[in-house]
Amino acid sequence: MEQKKRILWIDFTKAVVMLLVIVGHSSIPAIFRGAIFSFHMPLFFLLSGYTTKCSETRQQIFLRIKKTAKGLLIPAFLLWAIRLIIYLIIGRVNYSLPQVFLSAVWAGGEEYTIAGFTIPAIGMTWFLVTLFILRNTYDFLHFYFNYYMTLISVCATILGITVGLWFQLPLNFDLALFSFAFYHCGQLLSRNAVRASVPKFAASTILWGGY
Repeated sequence: MEQKKRILWIDFTKAVVMLLVIVGHSSIPAIFRGAIFSFHMPLFFLLSGYTTKCSETRQQIFLRIKKTAKGLLIPAFLLWAIRLIIYLIIGRVNYSLPQVFLSAVWAGGEEYTIAGFTIPAIGMTWFLVTLFILRNTYDFLHFYFNYYMTLISVCATILGITVGLWFQLPLNFDLALFSFAFYHCGQLLSRNAVRASVPKFAASTILWGGY
């Protein structure tokens, strides 16, 4: 799979966004937290789409799944396990085994309750899990339905919003679907299709406000 050269302004922007994620989760006034939360994740997904080249063969699809599993899933669940062990040692939490298992399955950033049963949050690493699902789902669909990706991305985002209003899917699949529009805009921009992507980017910006 062809590797892209590092783009300094992209790396710098991602670093700033990651810093804002940390700031947003600290003790700051609600107005500033709301402002940061309104754009930091959508921007990160857009930049991820900009810097990711889609697979051109079935073999590349499976290689990408393997690569992103090592780069995203393993760190996400390793950090989750370390955090969980520390919390158990200091007595901050007292989860049952089913709760621990479902915490990994749902991988949510916040606690989630189903029929009175509480599923603990996986923590800030929810983003890594979501990015894994988003990248590989988009990559798979792009390989088979390349010319329809704009329509697919719009439908996926609408579906993600609709589902997310009612319940949370395992592995943050609803958030991954919702993020298709931002990721797709990044893909369009990276292909020097700025003019063609302006209407989609405008639509994505409107959705941005509801993120």
